[in-house]
Amino acid sequence: MVRLDDGHLVPVELKLSTQSVTTPYNNHVIQVAAYCLILEDYSEQPPTHGILRYADREFTIDYTPTLRKKVIRLLEEMARCNEQQAPPLQKQRVAKCRACTFQAICPIGSGK
Repeated sequence: MVRLDDGHLVPVELKLSTQSVTTPYNNHVIQVAAYCLILEDYSEQPPTHGILRYADREFTIDYTPTLRKKVIRLLEEMARCNEQQAPPLQKQRVAKCRACTFQAICPIGSGK
């Protein structure tokens, strides 16, 4: 996190193993926006943007009302998930499931 001259706090997310990206990955944008949402509670001035830094380039992620609503919607969706109601995953890479620490208890990833 950095503090600008005007007092605004700006979250900075480093993804230094990612390179040659022309547009930021959606999940990385959501992560930066989630940090912005957290900062709303801890800062006198709400953040206007965050920074997503890859190995070879940097993106400014504008913290818009639409992006804020998307993060809140995803958090609400996550809160509804439990053992009886699995997360609504349309697709998942097998390799990602194999590496996941929750595989043993995940109804989607178990056995992959």
